[in-house]
Amino acid sequence: MKLKRRWEARLSRQRGLLLCLGCVASCTLGCTAYPTLKSVPLDCTADSAYQFLVIDNLETVGPAQWFTSGDMTSAAPVAEVDAIPGGRCNSTAALVLRSSHHNDWGSLFGFNNFGPRDASAYEGLSFWSRAPTGTTPSFSLLLDDPNTSNPIAAVCDVDGGAPTSTPDSDPTQVCKNYCVPDAGVGAPSMTVYDPATGMAISGSTTAAPPPDSCGNGYAATQVVASDWRFYTIPFARFQQGYMPNRVPNPVLKVTGAVPDTGLRTAALMNFIIRLPKEAEAELWIDNLAFYRKKAAAADTDGGLDAR
Repeated sequence: MKLKRRWEARLSRQRGLLLCLGCVASCTLGCTAYPTLKSVPLDCTADSAYQFLVIDNLETVGPAQWFTSGDMTSAAPVAEVDAIPGGRCNSTAALVLRSSHHNDWGSLFGFNNFGPRDASAYEGLSFWSRAPTGTTPSFSLLLDDPNTSNPIAAVCDVDGGAPTSTPDSDPTQVCKNYCVPDAGVGAPSMTVYDPATGMAISGSTTAAPPPDSCGNGYAATQVVASDWRFYTIPFARFQQGYMPNRVPNPVLKVTGAVPDTGLRTAALMNFIIRLPKEAEAELWIDNLAFYRKKAAAADTDGGLDAR
């Protein structure tokens, strides 16, 4: 009897081992460590529920009206408008942002002469986008307003000096561009300025800025699929970092009307796409615009639902 029980236990263990081996073999052939995104058929009507204030429809193949900047660890990033292989709905071309091996702070792409723009009648940013398989699908979108960017004041001399001033009576309450001292070991450096553009690099602050300092732009993060899809980014998603120059504060008191964000959508100054460090990017973007939902059609059937 004992011998029989031992044989039954041994057979049970063998069956369990065979089942485990079958699972491993099955997953080796058809499983991955991460869930696979299913291919979604292209829906050309995905944007039909919206009205747009077009920023750029990106239909002219050639150099793009975007400036580019990257750290010194790799070749300069590239922005250009390329033909879409096979087209996309009624579009034949799109913006392509390419960046590779920027391993310090990364790279960025900015829209030339973007602001000021009044988008206060709209809900946010929209665009079609894709990132081919094997490329970096995530990026940050950054917007500036007069609380974070002062186009009137000259860019500070990196050798130091007094901060630019804005009269207290100025109703626009624009921020100040503080100069960055670089003389001597341990000199406080608040912000890194890109030498090619003269713009403050978001996220480069190494010391607490004054409450009225420019910088600390509004950022939202987005991840896109490998196939073309339509994306909407509500203005409420654009948020500042928790630093002394986050608005509202005792100096910069004026904010916009969008709930949950201080962004002043009536005076948007800059638009930048920022890629993370070590990105391998080939990011396609088309029909960049501000969006808002279309008004519901008036009910004219005279039924009860017309009340």
